[in-house]
Amino acid sequence: MNAIDIFINSVLNGNYIEKEVYIDGQKIGSKEFAKYIVNYFNIMKYYPEFSNSIIDQNEYKKIIHVFKNYEKNNLVNVPLTEELKRKLSKCDSKEIYNKLQKVMQNRLTNTEVIKYIKELIDKKNLYIYDRYYGYSKIESKKEIERLDKVFEILKSVPYKKNEMGIDYKSIYFKPGSHEYETFCPSLNLDIYDISYYKRVYKILKDKINN
Repeated sequence: MNAIDIFINSVLNGNYIEKEVYIDGQKIGSKEFAKYIVNYFNIMKYYPEFSNSIIDQNEYKKIIHVFKNYEKNNLVNVPLTEELKRKLSKCDSKEIYNKLQKVMQNRLTNTEVIKYIKELIDKKNLYIYDRYYGYSKIESKKEIERLDKVFEILKSVPYKKNEMGIDYKSIYFKPGSHEYETFCPSLNLDIYDISYYKRVYKILKDKINN
């Protein structure tokens, strides 16, 4: 990706950083450019700060070719059609994770498809467990202890909803705290992540008991 595409991609994933942007040799303010991106890709609901902004149509028309070019090379605003659902239903684990990874690259434009794929993976148990199948009994016990701690911490964390309408739990530990220093800085898991790790837990329990 070139610098402009990287900036567009950051906006489409909700994490853009203000910086100088040049299009056809002309400098444009990053907020102004972000506003045009949000408008073109129809993700205004994720950027309420732009909801009342006025679009300069003359300037917008001058740079619209940049967005059209990005569309040609990336999966954006992918519609969740019945045909797509049929194709996804035939995917194995590797194939469906590959498709999920591609639509996740422009996350805010593909929320409906991402949510559907995550639900399908969970429903059909298409998760990939290869890493854990290779664990020794000692490694399995250590991972079970780690997951026990994760599940215990998450018990007291309320669910929230992300931009896709998926329930998730998130907690950030204070720097210097026992959890921060000995465990991890944060935990951010949606219901499908939690479902996955519960299945991993069972696999590891079966491994050490056999």
